[in-house]
Amino acid sequence: MDEYRFKLFSEGIVENDEIKVKETITQLCTKEQKSRNRHSFFFKDIVSHPAQGYLKIAWLNNMQIKIDNEFIHNEIIPVILNKKYEDNEAKLMTKMIIEEPPLNHNGLIGKRDESKI
Repeated sequence: MDEYRFKLFSEGIVENDEIKVKETITQLCTKEQKSRNRHSFFFKDIVSHPAQGYLKIAWLNNMQIKIDNEFIHNEIIPVILNKKYEDNEAKLMTKMIIEEPPLNHNGLIGKRDESKI
């Protein structure tokens, strides 16, 4: 995405302007989307990843925009927040394994610097 379109999209998000945001996302759904997806052998003819991503950002900013385009799959965009979030930090911390990094890096055995310990 060129700088102009990115700036327009960002301004639309900040100003809560759905027209700017929708125009920018629609521009990403053109025939050029194949060149943007050139690294994706399978998906390049099915979905516009940049447009999907920007549409998801719009939804996360409370802009429920729907775009009618073959390269946008609206059914995977909606965001449904959990009603309750559990704090599992203490439980996860007990399961963490803290290890020292290996002394063997790319086949070279390093010396441990005892002065830094």
